[in-house]
Amino acid sequence: MEHSFQFFENRDCRYFPCHDGLSALNCLFCYCPLYARVPCPGNPQFIRKDDGRMIKKCTACTFPHEPENYERIMRLLKSPAPGAGAAVSGGNCHGGECRDRGADFLDFSVNVHPLGMPPAVQRALAGLMDSCVRYPDRQCRALKQALSRHCSIPEDMVCAGNGASEIITLAVDALSPRTALLVSPTFSGYERALAARHAAVSFCPLLREEDFCFTGRFAQAFFQQLEKRPDIVFLCQPNNPTGTCIPPDMLQNIAQRCERQGTFLVVDECFLGFVRGGIALSARRLLAAYTHVLVVDAATKLYAMPGLRLGWALCGNLALIRRMEQLQAEWSVSGPAQLAGIAALQEDGWLEKTQHLVEGGRQFLSAGLSECGCTVYPGTANFLLFTAPRRLDEGLLRRNICIRSSAGFHGLGDLDYRIAVLRESENRRLVTAVREVLDESE
Repeated sequence: MEHSFQFFENRDCRYFPCHDGLSALNCLFCYCPLYARVPCPGNPQFIRKDDGRMIKKCTACTFPHEPENYERIMRLLKSPAPGAGAAVSGGNCHGGECRDRGADFLDFSVNVHPLGMPPAVQRALAGLMDSCVRYPDRQCRALKQALSRHCSIPEDMVCAGNGASEIITLAVDALSPRTALLVSPTFSGYERALAARHAAVSFCPLLREEDFCFTGRFAQAFFQQLEKRPDIVFLCQPNNPTGTCIPPDMLQNIAQRCERQGTFLVVDECFLGFVRGGIALSARRLLAAYTHVLVVDAATKLYAMPGLRLGWALCGNLALIRRMEQLQAEWSVSGPAQLAGIAALQEDGWLEKTQHLVEGGRQFLSAGLSECGCTVYPGTANFLLFTAPRRLDEGLLRRNICIRSSAGFHGLGDLDYRIAVLRESENRRLVTAVREVLDESE
């Protein structure tokens, strides 16, 4: 092989040439095997492209792809990616100890809608064979039309994906952030997506003594962090696992600051449909005015469709939406998922019914757990975060109930638990079981 810089060029890339003045043997980012997988040892600089993407300036690399470096490159590529051990969302009960537990087994570790799929979705999925034997629409046109009507935004501001997880990954890949700012504790999927791109992550904590709420103290600390001009910020509305919401004025101030300094703000609203009055808290109202705001949502929780995998992004930055779609795998959203999504968005009265059910169940659980001696934090979603005086998970599992320890979240420990809000009889059974477990351990 002739080792010349031409070998690493990608002249088909829409961003080529990335840099001028290439005078020595150095890689260009398109062909660098280290670019998106492990931290580059070459002390790279970064530049911002016209569309806001941050790319590595490989012409200044001190670790060029010369023959003497190939062995080290291979060792780096085989090393585990950072963040590989991050907590994984999605519940606890796929393991052997929870398998085949019977019809009376209750899983409070997954916060999916307690009533299951809406009737309209069940009817849409009844005749699946036709949609399974044909390729799905790659552009998801009918689904985008339904989302456009539902969200009152233009179709070209919508990107559909294989669940919110793919949308989050696509946004990170499209923006290639070097630095990021997260709240803690929050959903671990943001950190995993950022780790795959080797972005440096900073955290702004919600405090236990403030009930993990978005207080004025938090706002002051968060804006101080924003002064460092991170490339991307993730917020969860309501926050997972705390269930607390960001006040509308605070969210708009954050969006203004991000817009002014070129930071992309990603707002995850996958649980907002469970919140009474949630539409007033949504960042969707900011999309017309701010091109650096992207909203993530999904059908997973609200419509009880975790196995179908359907999520979407809403953004007024059309270049970012197109870039995400370019990076997306072909036929990422299956035919059944598209049909189910369209049907779910047409289900009349589902939000009102959901919010009434969840609000009553959450209030019952909060009061019952407090009476048992637990510290329950105020939340607005279809789940609750609480701290128990002693470990509960093993004692509850003996009673055929699974709950989720929050020890994998930043700032939380073994005695912190996030539980879903289920049906009334199921919530009563949990409170009774918690009381029994705590009483027998005294």
